Amino acid sequence: MDYREQRVRELIMREVSLIIQREVKDPRLPGILTITNAKVSKDLQHATIYFTMIGDELIRKRAKEALDSAANFIRGLLMERVELRYVPRLTFFFDETIDHAARMDEIFKKIEHERSANSRPDNAENNDKINEEEKKPETK
Repeated sequence: MDYREQRVRELIMREVSLIIQREVKDPRLPGILTITNAKVSKDLQHATIYFTMIGDELIRKRAKEALDSAANFIRGLLMERVELRYVPRLTFFFDETIDHAARMDEIFKKIEHERSANSRPDNAENNDKINEEEKKPETK
């Protein structure tokens, strides 16, 4: 990604976030919605905006529908606010990165818990067996 694309990406992320927070009045949008990333095409004609929020699948679906229906409104406000020759068309997608990271974290914690449970003796009987084996003389 070249410098210009990076600057346009950051500008669009910031402005879209502000427009959604302050200008878009749709009851399908939750109180807290975060723009996590934006990808801008090389020709700057299209931008994919990634968002995240707290809520179940139904709430996410409604939020995406609200953003999709507000896309032209948001683009119109972008045209007023940014100095670009062409303001890209906007497409919104829910960013599942945080959900995937949380699931991975749960898996790692489970594995760590299982390893620690298997590495320590659970009862005195196991301790006795270990001690007996240590006391046995080596036979050749």
